[in-house]
Amino acid sequence: MQVDTEIRVRFREVDSARVVHHSHFFDWFEVGRFDLVQKLFGVTPEDFQAHGIISPVIEAHCRYRSPARWGDRLIVRTRLQPSEVARFTFDYEVYRDSPEGELLATGYTTHVFVSPEGRLLVEVPPLLRERMAARQGVGL
Repeated sequence: MQVDTEIRVRFREVDSARVVHHSHFFDWFEVGRFDLVQKLFGVTPEDFQAHGIISPVIEAHCRYRSPARWGDRLIVRTRLQPSEVARFTFDYEVYRDSPEGELLATGYTTHVFVSPEGRLLVEVPPLLRERMAARQGVGL
Protein backbone atom coordinates (compact mmCIF):
# COMPACT_ATOMS: atom_id res chain seq x y z
CA MET A 1 0.00 0.00 0.00
CA GLN A 2 1.25 3.45 -0.85
CA VAL A 3 -0.09 6.96 -0.55
CA ASP A 4 1.02 10.06 -2.45
CA THR A 5 0.83 13.33 -0.50
CA GLU A 6 1.24 16.75 -2.09
CA ILE A 7 3.47 19.31 -0.37
CA ARG A 8 4.20 22.89 -1.45
CA VAL A 9 7.60 24.23 -0.33
CA ARG A 10 7.06 27.24 1.92
CA PHE A 11 9.34 30.27 2.22
CA ARG A 12 10.20 29.46 5.86
CA GLU A 13 11.66 26.10 4.72
CA VAL A 14 14.38 27.61 2.52
CA ASP A 15 17.68 29.37 3.02
CA SER A 16 18.90 32.59 1.34
CA ALA A 17 19.58 30.62 -1.86
CA ARG A 18 15.92 29.43 -1.78
CA VAL A 19 17.02 25.83 -1.24
CA VAL A 20 15.16 23.73 1.34
CA HIS A 21 17.06 22.95 4.53
CA HIS A 22 17.63 19.17 4.72
CA SER A 23 15.76 18.80 8.03
CA HIS A 24 12.41 19.63 6.39
CA PHE A 25 12.44 16.34 4.49
CA PHE A 26 11.82 14.60 7.82
CA ASP A 27 8.85 16.92 8.43
CA TRP A 28 7.46 15.89 5.06
CA PHE A 29 8.03 12.24 5.87
CA GLU A 30 5.84 12.74 8.95
CA VAL A 31 3.09 14.37 6.88
CA GLY A 32 3.18 11.44 4.44
CA ARG A 33 3.19 8.91 7.28
CA PHE A 34 0.10 10.35 8.97
CA ASP A 35 -1.63 10.68 5.60
CA LEU A 36 -1.01 6.97 4.91
CA VAL A 37 -2.18 5.88 8.39
CA GLN A 38 -5.34 7.96 8.06
CA LYS A 39 -6.14 6.71 4.55
CA LEU A 40 -5.16 3.09 5.20
CA PHE A 41 -6.54 2.59 8.73
CA GLY A 42 -8.88 5.55 9.20
CA VAL A 43 -6.85 6.63 12.25
CA THR A 44 -6.05 10.30 12.86
CA PRO A 45 -3.38 11.85 15.11
CA GLU A 46 -6.23 12.68 17.52
CA ASP A 47 -7.17 8.96 17.61
CA PHE A 48 -3.57 8.13 18.52
CA GLN A 49 -3.74 10.52 21.47
CA ALA A 50 -7.22 9.47 22.60
CA HIS A 51 -6.22 5.77 22.63
CA GLY A 52 -2.80 6.31 24.21
CA ILE A 53 -0.99 5.11 21.09
CA ILE A 54 2.61 6.26 21.07
CA SER A 55 4.89 5.20 18.22
CA PRO A 56 8.27 6.90 18.49
CA VAL A 57 10.77 6.93 15.67
CA ILE A 58 13.69 4.70 16.61
CA GLU A 59 15.59 5.05 13.34
CA ALA A 60 15.49 7.61 10.51
CA HIS A 61 17.40 7.93 7.27
CA CYS A 62 17.27 10.24 4.27
CA ARG A 63 19.36 10.13 1.10
CA TYR A 64 19.32 13.48 -0.70
CA ARG A 65 19.58 13.38 -4.48
CA SER A 66 18.60 16.88 -5.60
CA PRO A 67 17.50 20.06 -3.80
CA ALA A 68 13.92 21.20 -3.38
CA ARG A 69 13.33 24.93 -3.82
CA TRP A 70 10.87 27.56 -2.67
CA GLY A 71 7.54 27.16 -4.45
CA ASP A 72 8.16 23.62 -5.67
CA ARG A 73 5.18 21.29 -5.62
CA LEU A 74 6.36 17.99 -4.22
CA ILE A 75 4.88 14.53 -3.98
CA VAL A 76 5.81 12.45 -0.92
CA ARG A 77 5.20 8.80 -1.74
CA THR A 78 4.88 6.76 1.45
CA ARG A 79 4.83 2.97 1.74
CA LEU A 80 4.36 0.79 4.80
CA GLN A 81 6.58 -2.28 4.91
CA PRO A 82 4.68 -5.40 6.04
CA SER A 83 5.59 -6.62 9.52
CA GLU A 84 4.34 -9.29 11.89
CA VAL A 85 5.50 -7.49 15.03
CA ALA A 86 4.89 -4.14 16.71
CA ARG A 87 7.96 -2.69 14.95
CA PHE A 88 7.33 -1.20 11.55
CA THR A 89 9.02 0.83 8.84
CA PHE A 90 7.74 3.47 6.43
CA ASP A 91 9.60 4.08 3.16
CA TYR A 92 9.51 7.49 1.47
CA GLU A 93 10.28 8.96 -1.93
CA VAL A 94 10.05 12.70 -2.55
CA TYR A 95 9.46 13.83 -6.15
CA ARG A 96 9.27 17.25 -7.74
CA ASP A 97 5.86 17.98 -9.31
CA SER A 98 4.63 14.42 -9.86
CA PRO A 99 5.48 10.78 -9.13
CA GLU A 100 7.04 10.71 -12.61
CA GLY A 101 9.05 13.86 -11.86
CA GLU A 102 12.57 14.25 -10.55
CA LEU A 103 13.37 12.10 -7.51
CA LEU A 104 14.72 14.44 -4.82
CA ALA A 105 15.15 12.13 -1.83
CA THR A 106 14.50 8.65 -0.48
CA GLY A 107 14.31 7.60 3.12
CA TYR A 108 12.72 5.55 5.83
CA THR A 109 11.64 5.75 9.45
CA THR A 110 11.31 2.79 11.80
CA HIS A 111 8.89 2.91 14.74
CA VAL A 112 7.81 0.85 17.73
CA PHE A 113 4.81 1.11 20.03
CA VAL A 114 5.22 2.14 23.64
CA SER A 115 2.71 2.49 26.45
CA PRO A 116 1.90 5.93 27.89
CA GLU A 117 4.23 4.91 30.75
CA GLY A 118 7.06 4.30 28.28
CA ARG A 119 7.06 0.47 28.26
CA LEU A 120 7.87 -1.19 24.94
CA LEU A 121 4.83 -3.00 23.59
CA VAL A 122 5.19 -6.25 21.68
CA GLU A 123 1.69 -6.18 20.18
CA VAL A 124 -0.05 -3.70 17.94
CA PRO A 125 -2.47 -1.52 19.97
CA PRO A 126 -6.12 -2.71 19.80
CA LEU A 127 -7.42 0.23 17.73
CA LEU A 128 -4.92 -0.41 14.93
CA ARG A 129 -5.31 -4.20 15.19
CA GLU A 130 -9.10 -3.81 14.72
CA ARG A 131 -8.65 -1.47 11.75
CA MET A 132 -6.11 -3.81 10.15
CA ALA A 133 -8.49 -6.77 10.57
CA ALA A 134 -11.27 -4.72 8.94
CA ARG A 135 -8.98 -4.26 5.92
CA GLN A 136 -7.92 -7.91 5.73
CA GLY A 137 -4.46 -8.52 4.41
CA VAL A 138 -3.15 -5.12 5.43
CA GLY A 139 -0.82 -5.34 8.37
CA LEU A 140 2.07 -3.58 9.98
